[in-house]
Amino acid sequence: MYVANVLHKLILYRLVLKWQKQINMFRPSFPHCSMTICFVCGNAIYERNAVLLYSRNLRSRAGEPYFPFLEYHDPAPGSEPMRKDWSIVSCRVCHAFLTQQWESFEITRTPVSKRLYWLKRPSGCEIRQPVSQVLSYIKLCHEIEVILHKLVLEITEQVRCCF
Repeated sequence: MYVANVLHKLILYRLVLKWQKQINMFRPSFPHCSMTICFVCGNAIYERNAVLLYSRNLRSRAGEPYFPFLEYHDPAPGSEPMRKDWSIVSCRVCHAFLTQQWESFEITRTPVSKRLYWLKRPSGCEIRQPVSQVLSYIKLCHEIEVILHKLVLEITEQVRCCF
């Protein structure tokens, strides 16, 4: 029995080594390029493909997109924190996705304080929201609850009238 277990483990070990070699054959190798992690989604990216996103509207970047929510956004695990110039490192996908939403908000003239962005987030990450947004959300939930309660009362009254 012991010999069979050892032999089984040896076969598995060799299969894993063979599989790893095959995988590494197809993985691009760029020894001169370092990797970084996207602040938004947590994907690993080559630094040369990284794009900066800003959380503040700076005079030097007038008219360009900025995303104040990034200041309340927990960085993805392994990513670098927000820089002193209010920028974060992102992948091209997150940059394109957020910029497209920014442009849409600009067309509809949605105030920056009212904008809600959709993001891809790694599991376990939360978005820290400013207190004003949390309070607005609670107020909205209460208003919805009141409306639903009124509807239930109206429907109950209508049902009673029918019977």
